[in-house]
Amino acid sequence: MNEKDKSRKNFFQVIIIGAGPSGLCCAYELVKNKVGPILIVEKGCNIAARDHKVSLKDYTEGVGGPGLYGDAKFCIYGRAGTKLTKFFSENFLNQLANYADGIFKRFDKNRTKKDMPSIFKIKKLRNICKKHGFKLKMAYPVRHLGFPNGKNVVENFTNFLKRNKVDIWTYTQAKKAIKIPEGYKVLLKQRGRIKIVKCKYLVNAVGRSGNEWLKQVCESLKIPFELNTPDIGIRIECPKNVLLPVYTLVKNPRIELPIGKSYVKTHCLCIGGEIIVYKFGKIFAVDGHANHREGGNAHVNLLYHSQENKKIFDLKIKRPIVQRMENFFKNRLTRKEKIIKNKLGATTLFSLLDYRKNINNIFPKKLVLAIKKFIIQFDKICPGFQDSDNLIYAPVIEWNTYQIKVNKEMETKLKNFYVVGDGSGLTQGIIAGSVSGIIAARNIISKEKGLS
Repeated sequence: MNEKDKSRKNFFQVIIIGAGPSGLCCAYELVKNKVGPILIVEKGCNIAARDHKVSLKDYTEGVGGPGLYGDAKFCIYGRAGTKLTKFFSENFLNQLANYADGIFKRFDKNRTKKDMPSIFKIKKLRNICKKHGFKLKMAYPVRHLGFPNGKNVVENFTNFLKRNKVDIWTYTQAKKAIKIPEGYKVLLKQRGRIKIVKCKYLVNAVGRSGNEWLKQVCESLKIPFELNTPDIGIRIECPKNVLLPVYTLVKNPRIELPIGKSYVKTHCLCIGGEIIVYKFGKIFAVDGHANHREGGNAHVNLLYHSQENKKIFDLKIKRPIVQRMENFFKNRLTRKEKIIKNKLGATTLFSLLDYRKNINNIFPKKLVLAIKKFIIQFDKICPGFQDSDNLIYAPVIEWNTYQIKVNKEMETKLKNFYVVGDGSGLTQGIIAGSVSGIIAARNIISKEKGLS
């Protein structure tokens, strides 16, 4: 094979870095419109090989990203988990959210039903919230696949892409992206070896775990970015029946308690499943996902939103902290035996957690007081929420990303250099991320067809 043939073999019309929801949906839209050849590179392993109980990296890295591998909860609402409202109307984003949901539905052999909260139930929950000083900010349709159904959808999705001649390289880490006359040159590290590929269009769908790397690439290419204001807080685990008064009305509501110019909100309410420990950059944090069968405990995030949160962006915590509710309110450490013999059985590996630290001491006082106020008030809606034996895990951190400056096509100031998904700092979640990938793909399609 001569040098010219080698060059052709390593040239792709589109290279997508990252095989999470945004990358997969971008590839799907391109395939549907016969744009190619396409290469997807993924730092982690294929979906079948992922096991977060063996390796913490498998929760954040690998085909499917963390969302589709774990909870696989589709929040089908244009305003949920997105900052794209600065570009598009709610109606347009709703259309794309439903379109993205339809893509995944195609690969769901279980035909998981979409839960549509009725107007009556939304109104009832809104009135309950108002009575106790809360605001029901969002209530939207949810399609909840749960674990491991999400893995099966990803496997069907990737098989479809492969049948349509999309190359998917796993265990392949993008090291550098360089602007060249014909597009972009990407340096890859694949199983210890350096490989160079080129493309006309480069779509960065790196997810939250790749956001720091993407920031460095943007610095080298002089693409502007800024730090988002993260939401920081805790995850509470309690008996399943405690959260049912809310869950039976709206599956995944966003409930806020205003506190001055700040607020505390609920996020990612799960019935069943487990608490997840994962590493994001230098930070060890917690999250949760649910099985497709609803059983066991319930758990939910309480996140504090304040402009002051930027000051505590880099929490130096070696392991996530666990504390009993009683000890959290009394500002005391929880003894090891108290957690092990606790009447609420913890759903995560105890060896991954640190019981020798006090959550009151790792967060600013304002944050702690705001979260305690939320718990006290929410116990009036869901009796038992403040029970002494409920477990609190910290930290939970969302929107802890750099927001890359793009136009409404998800394209940066560099021609044909796109940034999509949660790694862009503009979305958070499966559907929101997928929408951004579809937007970028449609812009590429229009360029290929000479429409733009």
